[in-house]
Amino acid sequence: MGDNIASEDEYSVSDFQNVLCLRNQLINVPLPKLLEVYQDYDAYLIFLDSVAVMSAIDSAFLLFDDSFPEKIHKVIQIHRFSSKDSHISDVINSIIMYLNGIQSYSDNVKNSLKNGYLDYHEDIRDCQMDDNQVFLAALAYDAQVYVALENDTMENITEDDLFLSSINYLLETIPDLFKNSAVQKRVMDKLEELSKTKGFFQTQIREYSKSTISHFQKVKESNSF
Repeated sequence: MGDNIASEDEYSVSDFQNVLCLRNQLINVPLPKLLEVYQDYDAYLIFLDSVAVMSAIDSAFLLFDDSFPEKIHKVIQIHRFSSKDSHISDVINSIIMYLNGIQSYSDNVKNSLKNGYLDYHEDIRDCQMDDNQVFLAALAYDAQVYVALENDTMENITEDDLFLSSINYLLETIPDLFKNSAVQKRVMDKLEELSKTKGFFQTQIREYSKSTISHFQKVKESNSF
């Protein structure tokens, strides 16, 4: 199901960013708001492209809530018959066929794919997800961390455990993000801050941040940046 973004060399960093944003939207944004946002045709085209990329590299995500494919179906209908471009029509039809296909999976197939996807994320994030809600919160937070690192808005990062989860994930899936020296500094400043937090109840965060620092250094060395 293409769970490892990093293995898909034909996709750009902006493609990956769009998939992160799409995941966040499908988890957090109500359907009426999505329908409002994607009335804009240029945004709609980005949406189509993001769904197409997600179907190739991150499609098991769509199995975690029936509302995800349903939201995509509804958004697609906005301009489904507006375009005279045959390529866009082909993309729309391919996405609809794909969504119909995954929605017809048996429960055994769905559960197998979901378990594999969850195992992958727990391994790459170096943490356990206690339930579906926690897992989806972690997936949604990836986009927030990406935007904060890119735009120097680290003050918006308030969930320490989710931040660490996302950093571990982004290090493995979009290592090019960290080639920017300003991004490196933002990451290390936050990690060092968390590694020095005081208090008994902060023990897990301290240990998690230290292991994330080690992960960061390894990725930095292996990617020569």
